[in-house]
Amino acid sequence: MQLMMFRPYAPAPRAVFPEGYAVRPMLPGEENLWARACIGSFSRSEDPEEYFSRMQGIRAEDVLLLTFGGDTLAGTATAQTKDGRSYLHYVAVRPEHRGKGLSYPLCAAVLARHDALGHTDGCFLTTDDERLPAIAVYLKLGFLPVLRSDDALDRWNTVLMQLSLHNPGIRKNVRMLSPEGL
Repeated sequence: MQLMMFRPYAPAPRAVFPEGYAVRPMLPGEENLWARACIGSFSRSEDPEEYFSRMQGIRAEDVLLLTFGGDTLAGTATAQTKDGRSYLHYVAVRPEHRGKGLSYPLCAAVLARHDALGHTDGCFLTTDDERLPAIAVYLKLGFLPVLRSDDALDRWNTVLMQLSLHNPGIRKNVRMLSPEGL
């Protein structure tokens, strides 16, 4: 089971991208671009059509594409809504564009998209224990761990310990949320 995080509603931080990078909505018919952006982050498949065909519930209007120089695909993130709740989903930066500080503004752009849609009840995400750089970004954006399984507290404590060893700004004692009342 993936780890869950929740960001109580607050206005989205400003999405400031490094020079040359920008985000735009995915247009209908560009599903293969989204799938290509995800390959290397979520999929071992090298076939965008095969990868996209397995994904259910991804709608073009929910997807943001990160570009470099106006036309080079650099990444993607999805502003999904599930069961009436906002989700930050499928955040992926292509390997050749990683390490440039793109994840924070990309996630902030998704939060701004949820704001523009009037979603003011907070935002969820799920992630894997080993995605430490991503979790560091999520914590910086104000997401908090959710204890949704019996082993979640131990898993989160391990993740936070690992993060605090390499990121002095990340505390080991992060407030954790119970799924009740979210």
